[in-house]
Amino acid sequence: MQSKKVLQEYRKPAGLERVRTITEPNKKRRSEESKLNDSYSNTSNTLSKRKRLLNLWLENPYITAKKASKLFGLDYRKSGNYLNKLLSEFRSNPPIGSALESHTFHRRVFVCENVLRSFLPENLQECFHEWKGWIQSSNRNGMLVFQGKTGKLHWYKGGLVRIYLDNARPIARAKELFCETFGWLDNEVLLKLSASLMLNGQHRVIPVGATVPRFDVRTYEKNVGIRIYADNSHPRAVEVEESVPFWVPGLLKNIEVLKDIIDQIKKCSPKREKNID
Repeated sequence: MQSKKVLQEYRKPAGLERVRTITEPNKKRRSEESKLNDSYSNTSNTLSKRKRLLNLWLENPYITAKKASKLFGLDYRKSGNYLNKLLSEFRSNPPIGSALESHTFHRRVFVCENVLRSFLPENLQECFHEWKGWIQSSNRNGMLVFQGKTGKLHWYKGGLVRIYLDNARPIARAKELFCETFGWLDNEVLLKLSASLMLNGQHRVIPVGATVPRFDVRTYEKNVGIRIYADNSHPRAVEVEESVPFWVPGLLKNIEVLKDIIDQIKKCSPKREKNID
């Protein structure tokens, strides 16, 4: 083995000797890192290697330094220290280096039932789809569509109304759109129907920072109302659809019936007179 030469630098502050030793291999390694750093920071017509590495980790923050060296055709034995240091700096910046934790509401769905077509005035029943922005759907179910400023409304023949709102808009916006579209109804009927609006489902988009392969998990859709999937409509995100499970409407109806029964029992039960001593 070659003997390591030692470079010594003597200083005598306050009458004391201070010795700083730097071995020749360490000096050579530092010089290689400085050259590599200079080559990465050297900008030309194309992006520098440093910026290209950062862009690579922005697309996929889970790529290791060794894999990045292979993608860029670098010798990992020479550039490994620099790449690991750059990757560590990148991951220490939470807004950039880690997967995004925030999620966005893509849409919300509100439902109202028993809005019958018989509510329409007789002179509008045949040509209603041509009145005030309503569009007749080409489907066989005879659905009518209204496009408003805050969202879209679908009205089915059976009396079901679905309101689709963009982003996380509150139920007040749904009631506003409902009253805008059914403004020809009697005020009491309109208020009663708008009060029965309820949230039926919502769609979330959760970014994960990397390209997600296609998958569709429907295991919990029937019982819990949750569907988790990725269909490449948002390549770097997982989509979650939340809907009201099938057993919830029946449960709510049973609760209302139970309340009515309790109220009737209270009315029929004799009032107890308090004994005054």
